[in-house]
This record gives sequence, structure tokens and C-alpha cells, in this order.
Amino acid sequence: MAKPNPEKRARTKQRLMDAYITLLKTDSENPITASAVIEQAAVNRSTFYEYFDNVGDLKRAVEDNLIETMVSTAQNALDSGKNADLVDLVMNAYVKHGDLIGLFLSQQSTSYFTSRVKSVLMPLLANTLEEKVNPQELPYVSKFVTSGLLGFYSHWYEDKQTLPIEELVPLARTLAFSCLNAVSDTGKNNLLQPSE
Repeated sequence: MAKPNPEKRARTKQRLMDAYITLLKTDSENPITASAVIEQAAVNRSTFYEYFDNVGDLKRAVEDNLIETMVSTAQNALDSGKNADLVDLVMNAYVKHGDLIGLFLSQQSTSYFTSRVKSVLMPLLANTLEEKVNPQELPYVSKFVTSGLLGFYSHWYEDKQTLPIEELVPLARTLAFSCLNAVSDTGKNNLLQPSE
């Protein structure tokens, strides 16, 4: 019996994921069926079920792949030593994958994607803030800013990106950093105040 070719398997899996993405972008209002994915990918039904249990399983694989790409991009930017900030990281992710991110974030039923994105962005933000924010407040600040930025960019996508990105990014930065600066200043003041 011939051994399965890992490269061929990876290509076939990606082909199914790409088919799902194409269908989602074409009609995000109606549920995507396994039959539609099979037809779009031009594979046999047995091939689909060799890789995925159902369409929900395929959707999670697409979401996970997108999140891994976002995290890798963010981590590479942070590791490069450049002055990368969360606004830039989120904006760059939207520039590269905005239509897909926007579709997942705007779907009311996809809290899985939103919670996963928050769970990976929050630690990145926390790492950049740990010296500036009171440690007890850090988890709250990270969650607040991360949720705010995701909501901000989701609204931009749902609003058909009517605000030019040249105006959007400075607005996001102003909102995020005015919040962070206020918390940072408050945290410093609290730390400097003598305990009673």
C-alpha cells in the first residue's frame, strides 16, 4: 500500500478550505453545504469526509488557519524589534485578510472566531503593556482594548469601508492610545499614592 503523500494531502486540504472561502465570499447569508464545497473544490464526496467531519469542522479549520496567520504576522512584527503596536498589527491583518476576517466577525453565530482572536491578541497586547499598566488592571485593559479594536474594524467592514483606511488607522490609534495613556497615567498615580 502506497504511503500518503503529505504535500498532496496538504494541497487537497487547502483546496477544500479555499473552496469554503470562495463560497463564503460569494454568499455569506446562506449556509454552506458539504455538497457545495465538494462541487466548488471539484473533489469526490469521500475526499471531503477524509479531511473533515462536516462543514462546521471545515469552517473551524479555516478560522484556525486565519488566526494562526494573524498571530504569526503579529509575532514576527514584535520579534523584529520594530515599533509595532496593536493598531498596526490589527490593521495589517485587515489589509491582508480583511474580507475574510470581516465576514467571520460580522457573522452573529461565530463567537468561536471572535473569542479565539481575542485570546491570541490579548497576550500580545499585555506583553507590550506590562511595564506601563498596573498588573492587577492589565487583564482588564488588554480585553477592553482588544475588544474595542475588533469591534472598530468589524464596523468598518460592515459599513462597506466607507471611511478611507488613511483616516481609519489614525482614528483607531487615537482611540486605543488615549485609553491606554489614561490607564497608564492612572496606574502610575495609583502606584505612587501611599497606601492608607
